[in-house]
Amino acid sequence: MSNAFFSISNNAESRQTLASDTLARMGASLPLRPGPVRDLLAAAPNHREAITAVVEADPVLAGRLLGVVNAAGGGDGGPQSIGDVVADLGSRHVRALGLGLGVQTLVLEPAVGQGWLNEWWDVSLARAHAAQLAHTAIDPRCGRVAYSLGLICDIALPLLVRLDPGFYRQEMPARADPQTWCAAEHDRFGVDHAQAGAHLLSLWGVPAAVCRMVRSHHEAPAGEEDLSLRTALYLAGMMPHTEKDPVHPDQAAALATLHARLLADRYATPSSFLESARFAASRRRRRDNVRDDGRELDRPALLSAAAVDCVDLVTRTHRLETARNRQAEDLSTLRFEAYTDPLTKTLNRRGFFDLARQRLEKHCGDLSACCMLLDLNKFKPVNDTHGHDVGDLVLRGLAKLLRRSVSRTDLIGRLGGDEFVVLITDLNEAGAQSAADRLYETCHNAQLRVSDQLTLKIQLSLGAVFEPKLGETVRLDQMLAAADELMYRQKRTGHPGLRFGRVTPDAPAEADAFDEVDVTPAGETRESADPKTSGI
Repeated sequence: MSNAFFSISNNAESRQTLASDTLARMGASLPLRPGPVRDLLAAAPNHREAITAVVEADPVLAGRLLGVVNAAGGGDGGPQSIGDVVADLGSRHVRALGLGLGVQTLVLEPAVGQGWLNEWWDVSLARAHAAQLAHTAIDPRCGRVAYSLGLICDIALPLLVRLDPGFYRQEMPARADPQTWCAAEHDRFGVDHAQAGAHLLSLWGVPAAVCRMVRSHHEAPAGEEDLSLRTALYLAGMMPHTEKDPVHPDQAAALATLHARLLADRYATPSSFLESARFAASRRRRRDNVRDDGRELDRPALLSAAAVDCVDLVTRTHRLETARNRQAEDLSTLRFEAYTDPLTKTLNRRGFFDLARQRLEKHCGDLSACCMLLDLNKFKPVNDTHGHDVGDLVLRGLAKLLRRSVSRTDLIGRLGGDEFVVLITDLNEAGAQSAADRLYETCHNAQLRVSDQLTLKIQLSLGAVFEPKLGETVRLDQMLAAADELMYRQKRTGHPGLRFGRVTPDAPAEADAFDEVDVTPAGETRESADPKTSGI
């Protein structure tokens, strides 16, 4: 048993190694054929219908475009029709993308011979129409999306052919059944063309939902998610990989079953369904005139057009980025003005609460914090005696002292009048008490020289509250209320000072809502002998 398991494991590892080697050698470069590039050169940049027609006729351009739009959308979008994608991105951008990929054809060797490439392109176009016709019969609402999926479902086949052309020329024509094709490719490469196609599209940034559908387009659909799209893609995948091959008997039986259940109202036989898809593809080729005729690209015209589009798009992008940066600066200025007290340049009430809430949300409401509320003692007489201009200078001076006492990441706000709040987060109780002591010592008894004739001494009452889990057990407004109560207790003593405590959220309403830890009142102050100095 163990030997058998080891053998199976070795086979799985060998298959995985072979698959990884195949995908690495396959690469991600599949250049456009000359025909679509010539049609893009001939199309006017703003002619959306003409440019959409070119994209809808070429699997490489369609796949790359789906990837670009998905990346621009910033996420994993669902399946879209090519017409919607062109409308989203804009015809000018789509043309520039196509011409850029066209330049790539000038420096890369063709993936396979031109004849085989054209044959693969013809079958891809027929499969796109088969998917659209099938989906229209099942559910008419998303036929154009089914077309887009059918067009790109065999996107990696030319790259696998390039790795081993002889394998496909000599062995594969006898394997008309897609399941037999996939099994043979697995033995040869470790992956089949559907898996390789999903890998290639994922490298191009195509939505994961689309990649999953491409990966499984030869598998009978199961489940309800996108069932009609997957069924349409499965029906399209029953078409032989070359126009000359007949439908394999096993596939013919499955096609007959699906025809009887889904398509019989529109198509008399399964063969008439396949012929309708081939006929629609041939009409598309004649209408859009994109079949390659062996002529080489007009290199000077292509390079000139690609350069013009490149300069134009870079210029437009730069203008947009410049405008966006200006808007960001204006928004930052407006936000600063909306959040800042114009007198002291500290946060106003709105700014303090908004930034505090953002900090709490960032830490999922579990953050240790110290909230301090302070108020100047005897500030009203300053305004009455010396005027409001002097009072404003005092408030500005106090704000400067507060900024010196805390770090740049701590929040300082002016709640109104001479009442300020400080919030310090991410610290323990000892650190909180130390921060409160430091702030009080820095600000209390500091002398502010407001003019040559007048120096004022600051005296304040401060209430500080510590909470180890702000937002989980205690709200910010509870902390602020507790700090406010401590501050006013100190003010009622008639002396400046600091009171430090902790919130007790579960206390009864008639009891104090905090546990007072320490009180450090300042001693009574004496009036200065200097008549130019007075206390606040």
